[in-house]
Amino acid sequence: MEFIMNWLPLSASDHELIAVASALIDSRFTPKRHLVAAAVRTSAGHVFTGIHLKSTVIDICAECVALGTALTVADEAIETVVALIKTNEYQRPTLISPCGTCRELILFYSRIACAIVQNGEVPAKCRIEELLPLPFTLSTVGARAC
Repeated sequence: MEFIMNWLPLSASDHELIAVASALIDSRFTPKRHLVAAAVRTSAGHVFTGIHLKSTVIDICAECVALGTALTVADEAIETVVALIKTNEYQRPTLISPCGTCRELILFYSRIACAIVQNGEVPAKCRIEELLPLPFTLSTVGARAC
């Protein structure tokens, strides 16, 4: 089965969301602790951010932190998510795609959500379900062989 990604154009507010996450990781970058920043925009246009949390035993993705903040503060659907990584203080922040766990969580909390990711040399936006075409759902439990 061939899968073709349906890329959506970036809006001015998408570029602003990228800038918010980029500024956050530039200001909060700490080697081996805070490497990723994320920003989420709700359907009402509110923006919430989060940074990657790392200890010696656990990693919590920036997307999860931003998602949790948005869900704590606002009762609105998540519309767009973006994450940027920085691995050293001299590097310019780079777009990264949400990990599998983040994709599942974002999709679970907002089926309309889009993610801004790198498409070759340019940033692009797609629906989160396209990044996770076969998500886990309770209806699939019976069909799974363990």
